Amino acid sequence: MSSSSDTTGIESEPMEVDCSIMQPTDETEDKDIEPVVLSDAAKFSCAALCALSLNHLFNNEWDQTFNRQCIHRVVTYLQLPQQVLQTMHQLMRAEFCQSCDAYIGLIKSEANLCAILHSLVALAVNEGEYDARWRVLIQHLSRQMQVDIELVETFENDIAEKLSLQHEQRQLTQEEERGAKE
Repeated sequence: MSSSSDTTGIESEPMEVDCSIMQPTDETEDKDIEPVVLSDAAKFSCAALCALSLNHLFNNEWDQTFNRQCIHRVVTYLQLPQQVLQTMHQLMRAEFCQSCDAYIGLIKSEANLCAILHSLVALAVNEGEYDARWRVLIQHLSRQMQVDIELVETFENDIAEKLSLQHEQRQLTQEEERGAKE
């Protein structure tokens, strides 16, 4: 493998990511989204990576509300102290281009990058909607992490299928309850 140099002049190896181990399990299928287990530094790196990406992708006045809500959900999901939000807001407003390589390297040292992206897709649809900006953010992060975009699309399809099944199950349950009352 050849090494590449980022904007800070630090050499970094291109990342090869094996996402074959990231398969949803029956244990987590019906439960709320569980945060990926990471150190505080890796959690901060995930949030910072999202904040920098939001800055890069949606650095305009009309997307600021989305950016704040998005980073708040990420920080809350990662169970970071709320004081971290101020730092993330600063990163979202920064006018300089900061390399994400160090953040990605730290995250990769602790977790499967595909698991992180899968969790972000689940987080994005957790409230019943999948804002196109979330999708753009996740696809951007996928490129930053050098994870095949087709895997992200597979995550999206898997989650959509699970949500559809849950919706059908709820409808059947409601119909059965109405039938029992009559």
